[in-house]
Amino acid sequence: MAAQGMIGALKSVYKGKYILLNAAAAAVYYTIIEKMISLQGFGVAIATAPIYMIYAVVLTSSMLLTIGVYLIFNRRAGASYGGTASGSATALAGGIFGGCGCHSAILYPVLAIAVGGTNAAFVDTLIGIHATAVFAALSLLNIGLMAYYLNAIGNPKCNVRARPKKGK
Repeated sequence: MAAQGMIGALKSVYKGKYILLNAAAAAVYYTIIEKMISLQGFGVAIATAPIYMIYAVVLTSSMLLTIGVYLIFNRRAGASYGGTASGSATALAGGIFGGCGCHSAILYPVLAIAVGGTNAAFVDTLIGIHATAVFAALSLLNIGLMAYYLNAIGNPKCNVRARPKKGK
C-alpha cells in the first residue's frame, strides 16, 4: 500500500521542469565529484570506489534534490529544506571520500590537525579500502530520505499538492 503511494508521488514529482532539474543536478553533482577526485589525485581522476557506486550517489542525490525542490515549491505550509541539503551533502561527501586512499589533498590535512599524522594516514587508508561501502551507505541514506519524503507526499493527509495553474 505504501509503495503504491510512493510510486504515485514519484510520478507526480517527475513532470516537466522537474525532469530537467534532475538531469541538471545529476550533471552538476557528477562534475563536482569528478573534479574533487581529480583534485585529490593531482589532476588524475582515480577513484577508489567503482564507477557504478559514484553513479548511484549522483543519481540518488539528484533525485533527492528534485524531490526537495518539489516539496519547497508545492507545499502550502512551511517546507523543510532537509532534502535539498542532505542530497548536496552526500554528493559532496562522495567527492571527498571518492579520492581517499593515497593521502588525499582534501581529507588528510583536516584529519592530521584533528587526530595527528599517523592516525590521519590510517583513517584515510581505511576509507580508501572501504570506499565501496561508504558510497553504498551514502546511496542508502539518500534512498531512505527519498522514501520518507515520497511517503509524505503520497499520504492523503499530507498538504503537499501540486499548485493549481493560474486562471483555473
